[in-house]
Amino acid sequence: LGNPYPAYLSKIRCVRPAIHTVTEIAYNEIPFIEKKLMIYSADMGRGKVAGITIDQATGELKTKFVLDNATSGFQPLYGPKNKRVLVISNFKSNVPGLSLLPMLATQNYQEQVTWREASTGRILAESDFFEPMGLNNLITPGFGGRAYYLTNKGFIVLQVLPKP
Repeated sequence: LGNPYPAYLSKIRCVRPAIHTVTEIAYNEIPFIEKKLMIYSADMGRGKVAGITIDQATGELKTKFVLDNATSGFQPLYGPKNKRVLVISNFKSNVPGLSLLPMLATQNYQEQVTWREASTGRILAESDFFEPMGLNNLITPGFGGRAYYLTNKGFIVLQVLPKP
């Protein structure tokens, strides 16, 4: 696979102090690192999420897509590398015109989960709107394609199913 950061990383080192052993794995032996790298970035204040590609030869960053999508959550990827899905939340104010800080402070908003094509940001599926997640939360992946949406009242289990 080659090391896209030869000056910075040549090995991953795992230290296990409890048993005093060190395991080193050469970078090119790790099967899950892909040749095409993307970064996903969210700016809650601007209400945007972006997909950014990295050219491994030059280190150049290019914006692949920008979404109008306010979220405070992390942007996890689910699925095998040829079918990656980006899972993010989306805010919606209960009061038209209410700015972001008062909306968050009063929790006067709803939030939904969207499943998106990781390479384009195109929506594949979306949930209903629910009570807000905690800020800076992760829509947690679960077994069998489930996702756990954590709120201040508990959690909601979500699962995308094929259309009947």
